[in-house]
Amino acid sequence: MKSLTEHNKYGFVGNSFFWIKISLIVLPIITLIYSILIAAQQGNGLFKKSVGTAPIACHILLLIFCIASICTAILYNFHLLKFAILSYVHYIVTAIGILFAAICLMFLSPAAYYSSYNSVSEYANQFSSQDPQALTWVQYYNTTGNYYDAYNYVLKRTLRFYNPMKTLFALWLGVFFFSLVQGVYIDEKLSHETVEKEQPQEATPKEQSQQ
Repeated sequence: MKSLTEHNKYGFVGNSFFWIKISLIVLPIITLIYSILIAAQQGNGLFKKSVGTAPIACHILLLIFCIASICTAILYNFHLLKFAILSYVHYIVTAIGILFAAICLMFLSPAAYYSSYNSVSEYANQFSSQDPQALTWVQYYNTTGNYYDAYNYVLKRTLRFYNPMKTLFALWLGVFFFSLVQGVYIDEKLSHETVEKEQPQEATPKEQSQQ
């Protein structure tokens, strides 16, 4: 990766591009950790049986593409592998990772929260005679009428993660977009510099007289 000093010659665009490269490593790491926390909460037996495995499967795919995005960003930016296609691979896996982050966000939304609560309640009432966890839900929440705890059980597996995940998604998407735009700008600058270096310089009048 070029140092901040090397990016200074491109002005504000160069400086911001340097920090955007760093962000494209840091943001997937944060998203990776946060997604693991969410998957751990949603992996609870009763919630998983009621809602299904789609949310967890989405988080697993997000984890995979977060790791791929981090690895390709490090390999590309630090020039550990010099393949022309590596930059394209990095942008592709990052775009797919952002897509899965958006899908995971849907599973944490207010609509998903109410849907998940209904699914858990229906499952518990239907299978309380077969599933000890469902029986516990029915005995505790339906018998005592303590709906606050019932809502909170689903809340901490869905809506509680929504705003932080939305912030991470927005930051990652914004940084990714600006990296594409600024990458094109700096590539054009580099190509112009390369052409200028390759062009033969004209001799000065003094050099011509000496010849």
